[in-house]
Amino acid sequence: MSQMPPQGPPQYGPPQYGPPMGGPPQYGPPPKKKGIVLLVLGLIALVIGGILVLVGVGGGASMVSTFESLANEQSTLVAPGEKTFHLEAGGNIVIVWDQLDMGGRTYAPSDQYPTNDTRLTVTDAQGQSITVESPDGDASIQIGTNSGRFVAAFETPAAGDYTLSVTSSGEMDQRAFSLLKESDAMALVGGVFAVLGGVCGGVIAVVGIILIVVWLIVRK
Repeated sequence: MSQMPPQGPPQYGPPQYGPPMGGPPQYGPPPKKKGIVLLVLGLIALVIGGILVLVGVGGGASMVSTFESLANEQSTLVAPGEKTFHLEAGGNIVIVWDQLDMGGRTYAPSDQYPTNDTRLTVTDAQGQSITVESPDGDASIQIGTNSGRFVAAFETPAAGDYTLSVTSSGEMDQRAFSLLKESDAMALVGGVFAVLGGVCGGVIAVVGIILIVVWLIVRK
């Protein structure tokens, strides 16, 4: 009869546990920020577009204000004929209107200007002739249905009264002429470009809004 081997004293201590079922816990990568590039591009487009729109609004307001100072009976010559204007010293631009709504009447001549029969002159208060030249470049303006061209330029040596005369040795349709200071002419042309920039800015802003909306959809 075999004997059981002697057993030592009982062992005491904290219970021992094996590894949890299924191994150690697994952690996935943090969730990705979806479409963050869309958000950044959308915000940039929205800011740039908004700035251009504000510039366009300011340029349009300035252009309309300048036009209103031009297209009125006090500052416009209806040719053929002559009219005296009080001018400051400096450069001046002569505008001929191919179409102009003024005083409840529309001036839209059908003949050409200038021609070999037409003559444009400027004289001072003493009747002395002022040199009239062609303007630099070929500039035109368009404000609503009103359109005009820069056709002459002259320098006034001092402030005073100057007479603008437009005549023709042949037949000539009635047409309107306005005088514009060179500094105002630059502002007027700049206003046209500002308005165009504002239109482009509106398109850019819309694109920015679309990108932000797409980002909101993608991130869900």
